[in-house]
Amino acid sequence: MFPTTDPSQTPSIESSLLAGLTDAEAARVRSAARSVHKQSGGVFFMQGDSAEAVYQIENGRVRLSQ
Repeated sequence: MFPTTDPSQTPSIESSLLAGLTDAEAARVRSAARSVHKQSGGVFFMQGDSAEAVYQIENGRVRLSQ
């Protein structure tokens, strides 16, 4: 998923993704959260890939193409 578990690196996850979860569920999501930095042109996933992660874009732009 993402490469760091430092909660300060994923601040907005608290306000949106975890809303409505129990404390135990939120703790499980936090423990799995990682930060990923992509250079321009980097690829998160390709069409047909298995769904193995959820991405939250903190900064920058994303281009979707098929």
